[in-house]
Amino acid sequence: MDCDEPPYMRNFSIRILSVLGISAVLLSVLVGEVWAQTGEDAEKCAKEINPDLKVQICTRVIQSQQLSKQDLAIAFNHRGVAYYRKGQYDRALEDYDAAIRLNPNDADAFNNRGNVYGTKGDYDQAIKNYDQVIQLNPNSALAFNNRGIAYALKGEYNRAVEDYDAAIRLNPNYADAFNNRGGAYDVTGAHDRAIEDYDVAIRFNPGNAIAFFNRGLAYELKKDYDRAIENYGTSIRLSPSNARAIRNRGNAYSDKGENRRAIEDYDAAIRLNPNNALTFYNRGLAYARGGQYERALEDYSAAVRLNPKLAAAFNNRGDTYFRLGQYDRAIENFDSAIRLQPDYLLALNNRALAFAGAGRYDRAVEEYDRAVQRNPQDAAALYNRGVARFYQGQFAAAVQDLAKAEQLTPPDLYRILQLYLAQIRAGLANRDEFPAKTSRFNLQQWPGPIVSMFLSGMIPQAVLDVAPDSNAEARRGKQCEAYFYLGQYLLIQGRRSEAISMFQRAVATGLTGFIEYNAAKAELARLGESIKR
Repeated sequence: MDCDEPPYMRNFSIRILSVLGISAVLLSVLVGEVWAQTGEDAEKCAKEINPDLKVQICTRVIQSQQLSKQDLAIAFNHRGVAYYRKGQYDRALEDYDAAIRLNPNDADAFNNRGNVYGTKGDYDQAIKNYDQVIQLNPNSALAFNNRGIAYALKGEYNRAVEDYDAAIRLNPNYADAFNNRGGAYDVTGAHDRAIEDYDVAIRFNPGNAIAFFNRGLAYELKKDYDRAIENYGTSIRLSPSNARAIRNRGNAYSDKGENRRAIEDYDAAIRLNPNNALTFYNRGLAYARGGQYERALEDYSAAVRLNPKLAAAFNNRGDTYFRLGQYDRAIENFDSAIRLQPDYLLALNNRALAFAGAGRYDRAVEEYDRAVQRNPQDAAALYNRGVARFYQGQFAAAVQDLAKAEQLTPPDLYRILQLYLAQIRAGLANRDEFPAKTSRFNLQQWPGPIVSMFLSGMIPQAVLDVAPDSNAEARRGKQCEAYFYLGQYLLIQGRRSEAISMFQRAVATGLTGFIEYNAAKAELARLGESIKR
């Protein structure tokens, strides 16, 4: 009798601006009971692999009226398996129900009915059916494994591990149970234990592409990208048409900063499956990281066409419009992301940044007010509200927010500098505190030279001398920062016209995604100067 092991699905997310989904599928078929009464059609019903033919043959057997009650139950179970493989789950359920009515002790029919419920997302019903299998056959490693899968899909990973443990005790060579237990460990953050289980699964079955895939994922979660790429590569060699493995290898290349190779893998994955929103989304992220914003927009748009509920794609498309200085379109996309996911903190924060970029500082502050009300310890919201208040010229209020944000986060030279500037502009600067805070940093590294300028009156040109970088985008970023902070330095010194020139040059870099760009715009507006194009 056919007895299936259901798919084991796992989702993987990497940091925003990227949410990635992957799945690993396990499917095995066991042949159980033999027919009490045999015949040519009965044997074909049992052995036929093609699901369409299997349905036809098993239907003839069922309608023949020549089978015993027990054999008729077997025939219904076989046809149920065929319907299951055809994706006709309701018809499969009808056949498994019939098999169980005819033979209430048919453990395989309970197992297969559990698989259908699991595939339909009714994990509680799946578990009830696997419970029946275990009651009928307490030594069924398969039933414990399948129940573990259902618990894992419910998010009850500890109970899943207990069932996988039982399956492995009953069958110490059960490669799939080791693989699945590894998956449960991975989800709970026990990546080293997961890798140990994947190692065992691979020893038992060196041709198991899924186990290599999952081990690659575990290494990626540990940020061991080279080993992740190696394992994904083996999985791809074993299963060349697995678009998920190719996409995940692209993710690992992207995390390593190898955008070109990441995009090559995403291209290959899209050729294999042009209808996967997440692959377009990930390629869009890679293009955005490389500064290819128009191509990123194309991919994010493809992602939302394929999956209009993918909030992260709207968020990232909004972020890309923000970087292009198209603040209204950015806000529209952040609105869409928030409608889909009202508690999407990143999109809420990004929308506030877009309001600030558009010069709508009051609206930005309102957004951050709500974020701080939700969580008074939200360091990002506090910092960004402080920056928005700096834009508004409310320097004393900015000091309060920036100081609290600094207390809630690890030491960061940019944040220390931003707070110091707000304190100076508010007339609240402690000249001894700034040197003490910055003394732990290597001021030879960027933005250390900017800090040194404020500490010791370093000649401003020296800041520009260290701004160049071998990477063109990084060089523009450093120049934007250098011009803005030089403008602040000069403004504090009372050198208004020279400060205006520096703020104009910061804006001329066109780096609309930089705090310093928007801060320079705000300073020019406060100084009554129009932006030169």
